[in-house]
Amino acid sequence: MANDFFTHLANIVPDNVRALAAHVNNVADEIESGFNKLPTHLQFRIGTANFGVDTGAANAFVVTVQSQQALTNGALVEFQATNAVTGACTINVNALGVKSLVFIDGAALTSGAIALNMMVSARYDSTNDYYVLMSPSPNFPPP
Repeated sequence: MANDFFTHLANIVPDNVRALAAHVNNVADEIESGFNKLPTHLQFRIGTANFGVDTGAANAFVVTVQSQQALTNGALVEFQATNAVTGACTINVNALGVKSLVFIDGAALTSGAIALNMMVSARYDSTNDYYVLMSPSPNFPPP
């Protein structure tokens, strides 16, 4: 059995063979590793499971969050921008690949759309393979 949190392939006990303590301990270690990848109860309660701090450069956000293990349609990422946007920009969440970060209509971000230290929310759009800026203002620039 394998998924984003648990891979149990190397320590399978063959049929009709007695499981030794070492086998059971290895499986327990794999399960523990899987649980360590999950957000904590507190992170869920206070809403920080999707939150990270930008560690990238100007117009190239790099964010690590605990909750996102794959690029899934609608996946939310929230972060504090350590650089202001001066034009079209990208975001790379959990090293899953560099994607454009765009306005809700698909247009590239423009200067001032995200300011230094601003809290930002974005959702992944798998149809268009980019992240859509949800806040601070999906309607920036004003109509």
